[in-house]
Amino acid sequence: MSVTQRNKLVVMMVLTIFILLAFITSGFTVTNLNNRPALMSPLQDGPYRLTNAIKNGDFEQFSNQDLPGSQVALHWYPYDNGGAHIGWYNEQWAEAVHAGEHSQLMEIYRVETFQPDRVMAIYQTVDVVPNMNYQLTIHALMRSDAPEPDRNQGEYAMHWGIDYQGRGKYHFVTDWIEMPLIEQKRVGSNGPSDDNTHLIYQRITGTIATQGPKLTLFIRGMKIKPTGTELNFNIDDVSLIGPFLIPTPTFTPMPTSTRLPTNTPTPTHTPTPAGTPGMPITGATLPDAGVVLPRHLSVGALVFGGLVMILLGATAANGLLHHRKK
Repeated sequence: MSVTQRNKLVVMMVLTIFILLAFITSGFTVTNLNNRPALMSPLQDGPYRLTNAIKNGDFEQFSNQDLPGSQVALHWYPYDNGGAHIGWYNEQWAEAVHAGEHSQLMEIYRVETFQPDRVMAIYQTVDVVPNMNYQLTIHALMRSDAPEPDRNQGEYAMHWGIDYQGRGKYHFVTDWIEMPLIEQKRVGSNGPSDDNTHLIYQRITGTIATQGPKLTLFIRGMKIKPTGTELNFNIDDVSLIGPFLIPTPTFTPMPTSTRLPTNTPTPTHTPTPAGTPGMPITGATLPDAGVVLPRHLSVGALVFGGLVMILLGATAANGLLHHRKK
């Protein structure tokens, strides 16, 4: 390569680098990585937030006016199939409460002759988002008056079940999920016997796949055999965690016209100072003189403009070299 060709190449490279640096520092950006969309989970990509669909799941409120004379927690309702002494109570004995100061007590005993599978339950209908998974948590306690050798013989059980259409009817529940509970002594650590032990709540969990916009949760206790033994079921801290639809705020349009009161004073006119040119009043702030407002350009337009600038620089360099050669 001759000295003239080498000098020409060096000049072209210097000019190209200079033009590229000027192009970059001029304030244009080909790609803005900070505006790249982030990956979002299904719950984030939409008007949802996680919440507990159950109301009064801690059973701290017992003022259900719809059920006079019964002690069923607020927002919950009772069910039973009869044939035994059955009752619902506001449990306030600390040993039979999981958290707070109250739990729901369901009591069943004195089953009538030849009446197996006596059932009592509480239930609640809640709003849910269709076709979503919800996480169910129940804290439960099953205790009886049976002596220790006769406990855990399969005579008693607790279950939870779902009416997926939210109709609040016991017979619409087709699948009952048994809770693997230990049959404990009804009086717990109280009493004169040697097997007095403190009552212990057990935590039950499950996943519910919703179908419609509502569902009904049933929690039941069952006396399978018709015996006279008293049986207590305690329920506390129930939750159903899943997505909740955030309501869209309602827009209230402004009135088209407002009648002014008759005593509204007429605003006085402030004259424009002498020598001040009149300017139109607009809703936007005008830029100062000489300011160039930024404009959003496409990536293709920016690349094309850069190539044109490089080509012009190279042509100018080539012409300059030919001029010197002459």
